[in-house]
Amino acid sequence: MKCSICQSNLVVTGKAPLETLAEHVSSPEGPVSLKDKYTCSNPDCPGKNFDVCWNSYGEFYCKPFYATRELKFFENLHDAIGSQSRKVERELNFDREEREQM
Repeated sequence: MKCSICQSNLVVTGKAPLETLAEHVSSPEGPVSLKDKYTCSNPDCPGKNFDVCWNSYGEFYCKPFYATRELKFFENLHDAIGSQSRKVERELNFDREEREQM
């Protein structure tokens, strides 16, 4: 997978309590499991200033989330390049854009 900001490779840098959408829906107040935390391998990536990371599915995390306004994303998509999650994000954005044109 690659960083959606600078397109550098992502590397596992530890574990973190990264809640997926499926976990949130099925148990919004339940415990969140620890997952591999992927971060950008580029030390100069602008995402480093906002603790940007991804999980193994390619789902995007950022603290605080409003910081995404400060970052420029490749193809305006947040999820990791080359991930299943990015494919879904692209399809959802395409459907939304298509509806807006109607």
